[in-house]
Amino acid sequence: MANVKVFVSYSWRIPESVKVVDDLETPARERSIKLLQDNKEIKLGEYINKFMQQIADAEHVVVVLSKPYFESEYCLWELLHLYQKERDGKTIYPILVDDVDLRDSSTAVAFWKNERDKLQQEVDQDGAGHVPDKVIRLNLYIDLVNTADRLMTWVGGI
Repeated sequence: MANVKVFVSYSWRIPESVKVVDDLETPARERSIKLLQDNKEIKLGEYINKFMQQIADAEHVVVVLSKPYFESEYCLWELLHLYQKERDGKTIYPILVDDVDLRDSSTAVAFWKNERDKLQQEVDQDGAGHVPDKVIRLNLYIDLVNTADRLMTWVGGI
């Protein structure tokens, strides 16, 4: 039985991230560490938001960083919440898997500005009162535009 639970936040979009997580499984298990991944923990019919909140509240989190990580709504939601709760005694283990430059947030910020603008157009066309889920996502995208630089600097400094 695993004594320590470590949540893993990563983008499935690149094989390098998946390989890093897979490669961590055996040494973690040998040290009584259970790696918790959404694709293994979420059961059919469960919402990913519940798992994402558990990551934000976890004591130990491995964050596998890549360019696609910073273009993933789910990954950045997790990172944003880790950042906001950073003072709660968490231990975060960042791992870089590609040539993402954590000192240059311009690409990530431009990506989220574009996503924000597209979604804003949809909300404007549909009317905010008719698309509450889109409004929630839009607010997240606004947060990501405003915090991407801080998130990258923060996680790069760990």
